[in-house]
Amino acid sequence: MPTWPGNPAMGVMVQATVKKSGWNESLLVCDIHTGTHLDAPFHFLDDGKTVDQIPLETFMGETLVIDLTSKKAKEIISAPDLQKYDESVRKYRKVLLNTGWSAHFGKEDKPDYYTEFPELDMGAAEWFADRQVLLLGMDFPAPSNRWNDDVHRLLFRRGTLVIIENMTNLGALRNSVVNLVALPLKYKGREGSQIRAIAIEDS
Repeated sequence: MPTWPGNPAMGVMVQATVKKSGWNESLLVCDIHTGTHLDAPFHFLDDGKTVDQIPLETFMGETLVIDLTSKKAKEIISAPDLQKYDESVRKYRKVLLNTGWSAHFGKEDKPDYYTEFPELDMGAAEWFADRQVLLLGMDFPAPSNRWNDDVHRLLFRRGTLVIIENMTNLGALRNSVVNLVALPLKYKGREGSQIRAIAIEDS
């Protein structure tokens, strides 16, 4: 699985097999922030909540899907791009950003998934923070490609509890509001977790 440049590669090591031991057993080695995963505030704030301290209901429930598929490589997502969703964001406080960027995951050609993705500027981060968004998910690797990570820090300091990164297949969703389930493993004292995110839609 591709990982953020500089992060450890993911690996699965076979520990036992049915033929040799009577059972299959594997050792998984990876960064917590590999694949579809969530960040908790502790990822950037020493006094921020860890994944086990976040109420379970934060990871599930009615969630707004915002269509940003018009955004291309390296384009900025700014507050004016979001304004028409103001009322709905205030209502649901859980948001998924669909840019279609996940289509580039694992491909070796350009644009590069990890370095050229659309990103939030500080104005967009302020916009979500002002609306008290609890969960912000996206189909790209991080809210911002700027290595100082100010967007992460602003969101977490202003009350966002969960940022979900590297989501996929958001374009397959038919509805603008879905019932999201994105449960983490209950890592004690840690800053995030891999997740298996699903969206339940009304037929």
